[in-house]
Amino acid sequence: MITKGDLVNFVCTWSAHAQKRYANPGIVLEKHMETNGKGHFHVMWADKKITSEHQCYLELIKNK
Repeated sequence: MITKGDLVNFVCTWSAHAQKRYANPGIVLEKHMETNGKGHFHVMWADKKITSEHQCYLELIKNK
């Protein structure tokens, strides 16, 4: 489960072009839950850009 403060990578298996636009990793700034139970997140990427992403495009970076 992704929460505020987590490090994430942007992952898009159907579009290599979309994936190249993101400077991984990113840090989750805010989490917003929608009424349908799905969430989206405000993420600041390594290049300092901030975007709003649906959870399905984010991969949690886990500590090893």
